[in-house]
Parts: sequence; structure tokens; C-alpha cells
Amino acid sequence: AEVAPVEEADCSFIPHVYLDMAIQNRYMSDGEIVNPHTMMMYTAGVAFDCGLYADIWVAQDVNEYNKGSKIGKWDPEEIDFTVGYGYTFEDVPVFKSLSTDVNWSYWRYPHRSQFFGVGETQKRIAVSVVSGLFLNPGLTVKWDYENSEVQIVPSISYSYDINDKLTASTKLEAFWFNKNWRYGRTAKHNKVRPFFYNGSGNGFATVVWSVALDYQINENFSCGPFAKLGFDCNHATRAKWDGTDNHKSGVNNLVGF
Repeated sequence: AEVAPVEEADCSFIPHVYLDMAIQNRYMSDGEIVNPHTMMMYTAGVAFDCGLYADIWVAQDVNEYNKGSKIGKWDPEEIDFTVGYGYTFEDVPVFKSLSTDVNWSYWRYPHRSQFFGVGETQKRIAVSVVSGLFLNPGLTVKWDYENSEVQIVPSISYSYDINDKLTASTKLEAFWFNKNWRYGRTAKHNKVRPFFYNGSGNGFATVVWSVALDYQINENFSCGPFAKLGFDCNHATRAKWDGTDNHKSGVNNLVGF
């Protein structure tokens, strides 16, 4: 879950509680299809005025895609726990402002060892910086310190208030992976493989474009549709996707609400 950093330094002991629920036609992570069928995603968390926050995110199967791995219908496929701190520096020379976020996350995959062939948990540190310039250029770095996996994600984004209740937003992200970054197994080889199928090394693997509409029902509730397109960046990514649930054209899609 993404939490916007706050500007105030005073930390109230009374937290803000946030809840989010989404239904989407498939589970796509960093441009790659993880589960090709309908999924439910939930987030619950608390945030303090000073920028501290903690949340839990759950990806729940509403299908029997992973039945062979003993993940049944309505069982959680992934559970992520995150604690972090965000802060916005105002009046920064050149950049206007800088919104920063540092977090630690613990990802748990129930029964993952049965179908991925690797451990059931992952621990990652993420640092992100977003400037206040036009299109909000930003950079996020994720590090799995137990497996020497590194991901670097440059991004740009834009939002527009159509009226006082309706907001349209879009974001473009490019995903760079080091050669150790793993994404489970391929259907063809049935074992753990690097994200780059041929193990050729580091590089950009995918680009993801996101669009969304958000309708503010009242002060506390909002809703709206969203969509994503994931594009492969090179032949190694396309080869890795061969024989899996990813689209043969090299372009994946996702819609949700």
C-alpha cells in the first residue's frame, strides 16, 4: 500500500486508520502475471501525523488456480506486513519539494515452497523519493538483503481534479532488476529461475502504465476503477514469459475497482 508522506513533524498518538479493498481480473506484479484469474486485494493500516505508518496487505484467491498447491478458493495467496516512515521536505532548491519514504516489509506466501521451490517468506527494505517537479519524477529502490536481490524503479505520475469529487491519475514505471531477482518458477522448467530467463545479467525487464479514477464519496470514503498495462522490455523477459500465463504479445493487462 502506498502512503503519502505528511509535512507535519509533530506526532500525535492518535493514529489515522485506513482501509482499502479491490477486486481485479488478475494478479499482476511489476508487469508480470502472477495469477491469471480474479483476485481480491485488501489493505488495513494505521498512520500517524509525523509520518510513521504500519499496514498489512492480503492477496486472496477467489478461484482455484493454485488448488494443486493446497491454496484453495478464498485462501490468501500472499500476506505482506509493512512498517515505514514518510516525510515531505518543502522548498527544496531545483526539486521544489521531495517526498521521501523508507519502509521494511515482510512478505509471506502460504504454501509457497510447494509450488515455487523457495522459502515461504521474503524481507525487503525500500526507499523512495518523489520530487515536486512536473510529472513528479521519482525513484524507488528495493533490496532483499537475504537473497541479494535489488530492484530499481524510476517513475513519473500526474493527477488532475476533474471536479471537487472526481480525480483522474496516471503513472508510468520502469522496472530494473539485478540478475539475482527471482520470480518463482516457469511452467516450462518447473523450478526457480531468475527474472531474466537466460540469466544474462542486470537490466530493465518491464514497464507498467497505470490509470485510475477516484470518486470522493465523502470525507472518509472514495471509490473508482483502475487499469494497468505491463510491457516486456527485452527478449529475455519475453523468453521467461514463454509457456506461462503472460500474454504472448508481451503486453499484459489488468482492470479492477
